Amino acid sequence: MPSISQHFGQTLLTFLAQFRIRLLVVILLSLIPLHADETKDLQKQLQERLLKKVFTIRNFYGGDHLIFDGQGKLIEGDTTVGYKGCWSAARIEIQKVEVKKDKLILRGPRVIPSYDFKKGEFSKFLRQNTKIEIDIKLDFAHMTEQAITGALEKVFLNRADDLISLIPDAWRATGFIPATKEFFQINPGITQPKAIYSRDPEYSEPARKAKIQGNLILWLAIDEQGNPVQIKIVQCLGWGLDDQAVNAASKWKFVPAQKDGQPVPAQIEMSVEFHLY
Repeated sequence: MPSISQHFGQTLLTFLAQFRIRLLVVILLSLIPLHADETKDLQKQLQERLLKKVFTIRNFYGGDHLIFDGQGKLIEGDTTVGYKGCWSAARIEIQKVEVKKDKLILRGPRVIPSYDFKKGEFSKFLRQNTKIEIDIKLDFAHMTEQAITGALEKVFLNRADDLISLIPDAWRATGFIPATKEFFQINPGITQPKAIYSRDPEYSEPARKAKIQGNLILWLAIDEQGNPVQIKIVQCLGWGLDDQAVNAASKWKFVPAQKDGQPVPAQIEMSVEFHLY
């Protein structure tokens, strides 16, 4: 039969064990609201920075659900470049930001930019019905605003990136070899080439059936004889319309640019309209 001291000792050990368990539960419970508040604050900060903003997906992936790691590497999703044959549709207007334990989730519609020639920039964005979800997986231990900002700069293009140089080769029109001479940019000392023959491109059947309309932008290098010798698609529409525009533009004829009264090679941008009547 145990002595009083032994019984007291067992009772004390039991009490201490129960006390430790209760204390551990209290500590764990006290940590949960703190982590939830931090996550909520971080999510709010990101919402203020990202909501209603338009971002271009680096590498112009056309998939609707893309999963990246923290270094901006695509680990799951469609790696096809461009959407419906258009690289410039690889843009998302962020309408939802959600911070999870190990990832950042961004959702929103796909958008296509519209070029404003007066401003010389893409100033309008046309929302598409297609929705995109982008997940960026991050280390839970380093789920900070700084870490997320670094990941976003790897997943999306930023102002430091030269968009024109990053346009995929698939959208640099085939059949036009790189120029070996300089093509002047239009400035007050150089007159702009003027089109004297610019037959409109035909509608592609897929675009006609889908009732696709809009403008696309072509960059052209015009030689001293007024012939396009290089063509690049700066803003595309997809659905086969870009190919139609390039085919038509390759046959256009221009009065060449002039400098000091002499014809010179020059580069210009032109808008090509596709509208169903």
